[in-house]
Order: sequence, then structure tokens, then C-alpha cells
Amino acid sequence: MEIKTITTDVLIIGSGGAGCRAAIEVSNQGKEALIVSKGLTFRSGCTGMAEGGYNAALGLVDPEDSVEAHIKDTLKGGSYLNDPKLVDILINE
Repeated sequence: MEIKTITTDVLIIGSGGAGCRAAIEVSNQGKEALIVSKGLTFRSGCTGMAEGGYNAALGLVDPEDSVEAHIKDTLKGGSYLNDPKLVDILINE
């Protein structure tokens, strides 16, 4: 097995939406970013699985839609591994 050393300003782990956005910002700051991923881009991780979107509780289609239901669904969808405080910020802000 050959070992190769690569030098970069910023190493980004993951090629999902957050990783790609981080690479853009690093580039905008004049630095070099290297993205590494466990799989093919858009074929591993959460962004591709989520189809690039977010749900929202607007009450336009289902009158029983609510912020509380959205929080509950988000926590359940994340197998209750999500940080409840961050889920609240995501949904309410």
C-alpha cells in the first residue's frame, strides 16, 4: 500500500450539502479546500437522501400541521439522535 501525503489549507470531511458549502466559503476566503467522502458524491450521506429539501409546518395543506408536529417529526426522522435545541432553532428561526 502506497502512502501519499496531500497538503491543503482546510480538510472537509463529507461531500454533502454542508461540506460543499464549506468548500465554497473556504475558496471565497482565498484558501484551498480538500473534500473527502466515504462514498460517491450525492450517493452517500444525508443530503442526497433528503433530496435537498426541508419540511415546513405552514398549515397550508393540513390544518393540523403545527410547529410542534414538525419538531416531533424531525426528532423521529433523526432516530432521536438530533439535538432538540438545534431542532428547535432550525424550525423556529
